[in-house]
Amino acid sequence: GDALFDVRHRIVLSFGYELPRLDNRNAATRLTLGGWQVNGIVQGQTGFPLTVIEPNNVSLTSLTNRPNMTCDPNDGAPHTVQQWFNTSCFQRLTVAANAGQIGNEPRNAVRGPGFSRTDLSFFKNFVIARAQQFQLRVEAFNIFNQERFLQPNGTIGAPTFGQITAADD
Repeated sequence: GDALFDVRHRIVLSFGYELPRLDNRNAATRLTLGGWQVNGIVQGQTGFPLTVIEPNNVSLTSLTNRPNMTCDPNDGAPHTVQQWFNTSCFQRLTVAANAGQIGNEPRNAVRGPGFSRTDLSFFKNFVIARAQQFQLRVEAFNIFNQERFLQPNGTIGAPTFGQITAADD
């Protein structure tokens, strides 16, 4: 199965641009508007995989117990915090009916949520004396306030099975 750190698609773009210095303008305009620099990092990626687990030791071994998978839980999934993947694709095994069996779900069959984020900075250097400068810097992290959800609950039978209940700071 896929590794826990497998990310199928990831892109990171960084940029820096120095705005015109406005040397042909008056001193007040040059001082306030000229010579600013803008920098940014834009990143996005698809989600990490996870394995749905059966909390009961149906296999009667020390292996991770998995349910049976009847369809692709990522196909046609709503991808909402209330139901990230198609929970009806999993069928529980019971000790009474399936003792010693291992479910057919492959490792890391479900894809969790991806994320995107944009960080920006603006700064300007002011010359105080020949060898001295002052830098005014404004930085904004996750400027569009894009949420980064954690993995959905992958324990079949749990009240929040398939739901996302937490996000990164």
